[in-house]
Amino acid sequence: PLPVPLAVVAFPRAEARTAAGAADSAMRAVQVIRDVSHVRRVPGPARRRAGPFHDTGSDFYVNCPRDTTGIWSDTKGNQPYSPPSQESAQDQLKEAAVLSKEDNEILTRVGPGTPMGSLLRRYWIPACLTAEVDEPDGPPVRVRLLGEDLVAFRDTNGDVGLIEEQCPHRGASLFYGRNEECGLRCTYHGWKFDVTGQCTDQRSELHPFAQKIKITSYPVHESGGIVWTYMGPAETMTPFRDFGTDSLPAAHVSAVKELVRCNWVQSMDGDLDTAHISNLHQFDAIDDVPDDGTDVPGYPSNFMSMKFWRHDPRSLIEVSDEWHGFRYAGIRTTPNGHRHVRVTAWIFPFSDIIAAIPF
Repeated sequence: PLPVPLAVVAFPRAEARTAAGAADSAMRAVQVIRDVSHVRRVPGPARRRAGPFHDTGSDFYVNCPRDTTGIWSDTKGNQPYSPPSQESAQDQLKEAAVLSKEDNEILTRVGPGTPMGSLLRRYWIPACLTAEVDEPDGPPVRVRLLGEDLVAFRDTNGDVGLIEEQCPHRGASLFYGRNEECGLRCTYHGWKFDVTGQCTDQRSELHPFAQKIKITSYPVHESGGIVWTYMGPAETMTPFRDFGTDSLPAAHVSAVKELVRCNWVQSMDGDLDTAHISNLHQFDAIDDVPDDGTDVPGYPSNFMSMKFWRHDPRSLIEVSDEWHGFRYAGIRTTPNGHRHVRVTAWIFPFSDIIAAIPF
C-alpha cells in the first residue's frame, strides 16, 4: 500500500497492454493521487500544526486556545517556514482547484486496462455481502465491479465463487444458472463452472472438452460480513489486510451496502469532506437547541456537535500521514471558545472511517 494524501497532478494517458504495461499503468494512477507538494497553506485564521494527533476516530475536542498567527506548515514535519510569494501561492491554488478533463478521466475510469483500474485491482476490495450468498447452492448474485460484470455464488461445500457473468458458449448470463453440486450450471446448454471458473461438465456435448474451458474468476476472502476479492495480477497479490474483522463473531458484525449513483471519487470525496456538514447536515432549528453543558473539554453530545458545525463553518484541516493512508482533523471553534476536533481516517485506496458522533 502507498500511504499518500489525495491530490492531483497531470501526466500523459497511456493504456496497459501487457503485464509490464499494467504495472506502469498502475504507477501512473498513483501519480494522479500523490500529493502535489509537501507544502500546504493552513486556510483562514491559521494555527500551528501541533504534530500527529492520537484519538479513537470519534468526535472530541480539547481546551486549547486558537493560534491566530499566519503559519505555513511542512506536511513532513512541524516546523513553520516562510511562505512562497502571493503570486506563486495563487498559481498553486488555481492548479489544484480544477481538474482537467484528461485528469478527471484518468482518476475516475476504472475499467480493465485503465490506469486507475490497474491500480485499484492491486488491492482487496468489497465484492458483495456475505448475507447475499449465505446459502450453499443458493441463488447467485450479480456483481458489477470495476467495469466488469460478474456473478457470485456459494457452492455445495460452502465456498464462494466470483466468476464472469457470461457463459463462453453462447454468452448466456450465468446469473440465471442453477447452483448445484459444487458448480453453477448455465441454463442454456448446461455447461457447468466451479468456483475457480473451471468448466466441469458439458452435458450436451457428444465429445466433452470441459477441461479446456476456464472462465475468469477472482480469489475471495470473507471478513466482517463482506466478500472481498482481489482482481489484479496473481504475482502482485498481497495477503488480505485484516483490520480486526477476521476474528469477530458473526453476532458482532453488521455490514450493509447502498447504491450511490456517482463515480467512486465523488463518493469518497463526500465521505472525507468535513466542510459540507456545516451546510448540508444542518437545519435552522438547531439554533434553538439549548446548551446541554457539553461545550466543555471532553466528548460533546450529538446536538452540541451539530451546533459546533453550524457555529464555525470554516474548519482548519490538519493531516497526519499513516501507514494505511492518512487521518485528518477538521478543527472548529465552539461557542465557548474551545476547539472541536472531528477526525476521519482514510485507508488506501478508497476506504474511510467517518468521524462518529457520541450518542
